Amino acid sequence: MPGSAPIRSCRSTCSWIRKERSVAKCRARWRTPTYRCSPGSSAADTRPVTSGRSPGMVAAGATQRLPGADRRIAADRAPRLHTQALTRRCHDGHHATRSPGVSAPYAPADRPPRAGRASWSNGQGGSNFPCVTPCYSPAASMARGPDIAEVARHARVSKSTVSRVINGGYASAEVRARVAKVIRKLGYTPWTTARNFSLGRAGCFGLVVFDTQSEWVTQILGGIEEELTARHISLLVGSLFLRGTFDASTVTSWIRERRVDGLIFVCPGRRERALVEAARKAQVAVSLIAPDEMFRGGLVVRSDNLGVGRDIAAYLNELGHRRIAFVGGPEDSLDSRQRCEGLETALATYKLKLAPGHRLFMPRYHVDEGVAYAKKWLRTSRLRAPTAVVLANDIMALGFMRTLQAHGVSIPKDVSVIGFDDIPAAGLYFPALTTVRQEMRTMGAEACHAIMAVLDQRKVEKPVHEFPMKLVVRESTGPAPKS
Repeated sequence: MPGSAPIRSCRSTCSWIRKERSVAKCRARWRTPTYRCSPGSSAADTRPVTSGRSPGMVAAGATQRLPGADRRIAADRAPRLHTQALTRRCHDGHHATRSPGVSAPYAPADRPPRAGRASWSNGQGGSNFPCVTPCYSPAASMARGPDIAEVARHARVSKSTVSRVINGGYASAEVRARVAKVIRKLGYTPWTTARNFSLGRAGCFGLVVFDTQSEWVTQILGGIEEELTARHISLLVGSLFLRGTFDASTVTSWIRERRVDGLIFVCPGRRERALVEAARKAQVAVSLIAPDEMFRGGLVVRSDNLGVGRDIAAYLNELGHRRIAFVGGPEDSLDSRQRCEGLETALATYKLKLAPGHRLFMPRYHVDEGVAYAKKWLRTSRLRAPTAVVLANDIMALGFMRTLQAHGVSIPKDVSVIGFDDIPAAGLYFPALTTVRQEMRTMGAEACHAIMAVLDQRKVEKPVHEFPMKLVVRESTGPAPKS
């Protein structure tokens, strides 16, 4: 009949009933809490909307009404979270904003707004997801914290200029001072995780050493730490001889998993060649500090071992020494060979040579090697024993001096001693050790600069950077004893 309801079959009617029930369950299941624009309810049924990751995104004064049933539903059936800041429009025109961390469900597309309650909207006439209309509140902005755009606005510069100042890039002194003042005033903290993600970086460097117990390595580590801290970059440290045997698995995993943006190798040799080659193939930036072999790729940072030999030879010749010994580290160490070569070449200009049988290379740069040579020196007749001994590093020199003093030998009256590196202990020992100072902290910082240049796609001027060394005269050297 005209105007009558359409006749449904039994199957279609049952299907329609099931659909309606499903919709009703969906509405009850995803029922969302009520936002009140003014805190008029009692403390028992309302609370400030500050839950979630970003409480500062909630408008000032907004409260949330959570009936008992809704609380049980929210606890038992946590809905999916929207990926943007969610805004719920209240019936009186105010806004209460929710952040991605707040439990804000997707509202069903066919759910009508309830009378006297706020409704979900997508801002385009639909209602399948909450409105993302921004809602600004001064209190919310302060709670959220300043961002780089706010710093740039207060400092009257661009965001890229603020970024350069933070990351150590080029900027005039006046701009740096102005930006730094604004950062302190606003309390701005750079979000390095987001920056690294946008650049496709890990935000971390790796330091590869044979052993971290060396004072020489500690000084290099200090320079690296000082440089990376200023650039908000983390550091991983890997010892290749941590448990008494050579193990490169940790560093290999860094390269394979791209956990580091660059690798700094300290004194790499034959065993580290595979790691350096793997890093090069994986396009990981590499810096080499005092390498014992020649490697392809990567910037090399080392000291001028050959040049300082002239200063040592001239100083010992001036003191009247004629029997001079050199005790080096491993013979396959490039630093050890160059120090011996530089000393021999410089002594030749004064028509002097190293004492026969006292040009030695030891298996390690270790205190025990200095002790071993001291025992050999004690077995040698004083008429033939060297009157000046140059050892390849300070640790060996201190072991040599301690052993001689224990046997009644006077330093420098009976023998003069010179070391290399100028570690802190060299100036604390008595007599204070005359040594050759290396710019170890500067070398560590320069290794970081080289990696940053590669990451920033800047041209590296010199593949090898040699730092001058300085002879530091202290109490362990004196005139040659009279025969």
